[in-house]
Amino acid sequence: MAAGCLFLSALLAALLQRHWQSLDWYVLARRGVTARSASAFWIAETWVLLAWAGLRGAALGRRARTSGQLSEYLTTTLSAMRIVLMLTRSAAGAPVVLSLFSLLISWGITAVSPEFREFGFKELANVHMLMVSGSVGFAAVGLAASRGQWLAEFTPAAVLLAACGAVLTLNPVLGRWGEATTWLWWALLPNPITAVGAALGDDVLRFTWIYPLTRAPEFFYVYPQPEQTALSYGILAVASSLLSWTSLRRSPETATD
Repeated sequence: MAAGCLFLSALLAALLQRHWQSLDWYVLARRGVTARSASAFWIAETWVLLAWAGLRGAALGRRARTSGQLSEYLTTTLSAMRIVLMLTRSAAGAPVVLSLFSLLISWGITAVSPEFREFGFKELANVHMLMVSGSVGFAAVGLAASRGQWLAEFTPAAVLLAACGAVLTLNPVLGRWGEATTWLWWALLPNPITAVGAALGDDVLRFTWIYPLTRAPEFFYVYPQPEQTALSYGILAVASSLLSWTSLRRSPETATD
């Protein structure tokens, strides 16, 4: 599955380069374009890993319930929160490991390739910090949604799409409801695409494909710091874990807790 995520990330990166940044296919491998291709890959990889983590959380939570494993956990001395944290860690494990592997590879390439020198080690660490925190956050969302049926897989995907598209929904109110900079900052805070782009020095909202879709470039805006976006994913993980904990606390097996 990890190999599939990397392949999908590469495919999405090529599409971003072609349709988002308006580069023809034949120039993607040219010298001087490699760094931009890498930037597109990291943006795509972040999105794919967050989606994968959410799906893993939903699938793991549902499997634990239907197989009876969750009921067995609830009859042990493990607390409800401990069970939630165990399941979240299991769901986020593979995406987090892949993120760390990607970081090591990225650092290694940057150290030996002059074309990648524009990416500092700190910038790459920030990008992969977003991958790690986002993976944990969306794994927790999937786990919290796993009590549902079809909503289990739909919920983390919907949350991710909402995080990416929130800035587009502001078009009708920009310039009307208070300071546009504040509204844009909050809309961009959970956005993994703009967050990774900002960490790498890319002004994503001005990319060719997205520029006509948002009024944001008409106003002054500031991208949130990577640490702030990572913190928002941490808050998402805590809120989702509390929902899962509340659900488990209401289970018959824990009625005497």
